[in-house]
Amino acid sequence: MPLAGTEGALTPFFSPDGQWIGFFADGKLKKVPVQGGPVRTLADAPIGFGASWAADAIVFAPSNGSALFRVPGEGGTPTAVTELDTARGEFSHRWPDLMSDGRAVVFATGTEGSWDDAEIVVQPLGGGVRHVLVHGGSNPRFLPGGRLAYIRGGNIFLASFDDRTWRLTSEPVPVLNVVEHSLDGAAQFSVSSSGGLLYLPGAEETRRTLVWVDRQGAIQPVAALPQAYTAARLSPDGRTMAVSIGGKTAEEIWTYDIARNELSQLTYDAGSDPVWSADGSRVIFTAIREGSPDLFWKGTDRAAVEERLTRSPLRKIPQSVSADGSTLAFVEEGESTGRNIVFLTFEDRSVRPFLNTGANETSPAFSPDGRWIAYVSDAGGRNDVYVASRIDRGKTVQVSSGGGTEPLWRRDSGELFYRVADRIMAAVVKTNGSVDRPREVFKGQFQTGRGGRAAYDVSADGARFLMIKAPESERPPRELRVVLGWSATAQRIGGSGSR
Repeated sequence: MPLAGTEGALTPFFSPDGQWIGFFADGKLKKVPVQGGPVRTLADAPIGFGASWAADAIVFAPSNGSALFRVPGEGGTPTAVTELDTARGEFSHRWPDLMSDGRAVVFATGTEGSWDDAEIVVQPLGGGVRHVLVHGGSNPRFLPGGRLAYIRGGNIFLASFDDRTWRLTSEPVPVLNVVEHSLDGAAQFSVSSSGGLLYLPGAEETRRTLVWVDRQGAIQPVAALPQAYTAARLSPDGRTMAVSIGGKTAEEIWTYDIARNELSQLTYDAGSDPVWSADGSRVIFTAIREGSPDLFWKGTDRAAVEERLTRSPLRKIPQSVSADGSTLAFVEEGESTGRNIVFLTFEDRSVRPFLNTGANETSPAFSPDGRWIAYVSDAGGRNDVYVASRIDRGKTVQVSSGGGTEPLWRRDSGELFYRVADRIMAAVVKTNGSVDRPREVFKGQFQTGRGGRAAYDVSADGARFLMIKAPESERPPRELRVVLGWSATAQRIGGSGSR
C-alpha cells in the first residue's frame, strides 16, 4: 500500500526491527512507520546516495560529493563517519552498509572513471583505519555467514570476509549477472537475514551504443560500453564526447575520453542536452535547480563548479555555440509561445530573441563563419530546414524540400547536414546564401533527437558521423525476482567466511 507522506521517496531501507522505513525525499533523510503514520525528518540530505540502519544508528551519504555521516535513529545532529581523502582524488563516499551489530561500515569510494572502477572499503566505527577490500566495484552488502557482495557491470560478485582482520579471505567470483544498476553506482538487489535474494533483472535491451558511421554508411562501434544514451556531442578538438545518459530518476551528463576509453560523470543532480563551449573547456546543459528549468555550464575538470546562465520559468534547450565563443543559441519553450530561438551572450548573460513567430522554430546551429543560422521551422505546415542570415534578418533560404530536422554544420566548410526519417542529407550553403540541391549521404536506423535537438554529431572534416544506435527491440516487461535460499547456494560458490 502507498505510505502517505513518502511522495518522491528514494532509496528506502528498513530499521533493524523492521518497524520503520527510512528514505530520502525533499532534501532530507526521513522515516515512516511500516504500517503508515506521521513521517519524521531525521537530518538534512540534499540528494542522498545510500543509507543503512543498524544498532539504532543510521549511516548515510547526504550528497553526491560528501563523506558518510551517522545520525541516531530518532534523529539529531549528524556526525562524520568517514573523511574524503582528497589527496587521492576521492570525491564521494556512498552506498554504505552496516554490519548487523554496527561495528563497521562498508561503502564505495569514488575517485575517477565510472563507479565500476570504484574501491570498496570497510571501516570500523569504533576507531581504526579503513581497509580497501575490492578495486573495481560498487554498492557493497554484508551478507550472513561472513561474506561480502557487490556489483560490477551488472553482475553480483561474492567473496568471503573476515571481520577480525578486515580482509577478504577468498577471491571474488560472479554469482548472478544482469542485475539492474545505474551509473551512480547503485544496484537493485537486496539479501534478507534469512538468505533470500530480491533483485530487479537488468534491461540490457534498452542500452544503446555509440557508433561511427562514414559517408558510405559503414558502421564502426565506439569502444564505450552500451548505456542509455540520449545525446552525444564531440568536443571542438574531437578528442572527447559529452553524452547525456538516462538514469533511474533523471539524466546526467558524462564526458567520454575517446583515446583512453574513459567515461567520467560531470553532473550529479540531473542534467541533459550537452553542448560544448567553443574552446572545449566547459559543457553547457539544461537542468532544473530551485524549480526553474535553466541553462548551466560546468568545466570538465573534477574541481569545477556548475554556474547558472539563465533564470526563468520557461524550458530551455541549448543547441549551438558560435565559433568565436561569444554566443549560445538555444530554444525556449512556453505553453502559450511555442518554441522560439533565443541568443545568450556569455559576457554579460543577456538574452535576446532571434526568431519569435507564430510557428515553432527549433534546432538553431551557427555556421562555422558565424554568418548563418540553420534552424527548423513548421511554418509551412511541416518541419523543414532553413538558413537565415545572422546579419540580415530578412534573408532566409529553405534548404530541405521534403521535410527535415536536426541540422548540423561541418566545421571546416559550408556543408550542412540534416535528417529526413532514416536518411542523413547534405547541402552546401554558399557565402551568398544560395544552397545547392540536397543529396543523400547515407541511411540507417539510429536514435533520433528530441525537443528539436540533434541526436548525432559530425567530425570537423565531415568524414564520419557520431550516431546513437537505437535499440532493436522494445523494453521487455519488468519484474522483481525472489530467490529463496540464495545465500546458501551462493555460499557454496563463493566460499564460507569467519562469521
